[in-house]
Amino acid sequence: MGNDYITLKFLRDQGSKLPLPGEVLLISGPDEKVRFTLTKKVPGQWLGSVWHTLSLRSRRNVSRQMTGIVKALRRFTRPTAQKADGTPLEDFLVGRCLFRSPSCTQIGSTTEEWLDALAPTLRGGLSNIHKTNDPVVIEEKLAELRANFPSGGPYYLTHGDLNFSNILVEGDKITAILDWEWSGFMPWWAERLTAGGHNFPADEFLSRIWANVEPELDEETFISTVAVPVGKVKEAWDACKVDHPNFKDRWVLPAFSECQSAAGHINWFDCGNQVEHKINPNQWDDEGQK
Repeated sequence: MGNDYITLKFLRDQGSKLPLPGEVLLISGPDEKVRFTLTKKVPGQWLGSVWHTLSLRSRRNVSRQMTGIVKALRRFTRPTAQKADGTPLEDFLVGRCLFRSPSCTQIGSTTEEWLDALAPTLRGGLSNIHKTNDPVVIEEKLAELRANFPSGGPYYLTHGDLNFSNILVEGDKITAILDWEWSGFMPWWAERLTAGGHNFPADEFLSRIWANVEPELDEETFISTVAVPVGKVKEAWDACKVDHPNFKDRWVLPAFSECQSAAGHINWFDCGNQVEHKINPNQWDDEGQK
């Protein structure tokens, strides 16, 4: 989707002193469907591989550096959700876009626009969760999701996947933050929600950072006002049994009856992760040939 290259170029154009990967070359043409980049090798080790060996003082040094990095990113803001070049931003937060461009859903310019785009799928999910087709009940539940969903602005420049495997260090010095492919200008809560990978000790490390970045918002409050309501919207989106029209990561097998949208599926991540959804050449075709 090009976010990695777009964001790194933006930061360099701004004269950023953040620890970024070395030179990044774009080696695809403007009309190609897949964007390939070549990145200069960065010295260092994954933070996760050495964290347990660091002294308490070294851990604090790394935490201070990471706090500075997050604060530096949050100095860049936009009035709406978008990529660093101003183009629409894929929905990594609810719509589980991942690497499915150009068939991805997008985060709307405003929270209302974003939820409007998700609403048809959310209605299907709520119908399954609450086991009802009553439109009155479904609309009431949808209104609750909308009412509790956190506000979007301000929209900060967000890495989108801060975890131990994307932070490189030498000793207790951060040498680079890698993997910016989920980056863009996102709601103020997005970085905190997506960071860490939901495992110890990464979450412990990042919780210290957020205590300095957002001291006015403790972890318990963040969970109740952001993580839980966003999680409920994700749950409704995932619960929709009708094949998501923009969630094309699989081949869907025809259904046996009208009460199911499909009899099953083949996940194309297991078949070579081809953007064109073509089978991996090492798989068998319909005529029994490789």
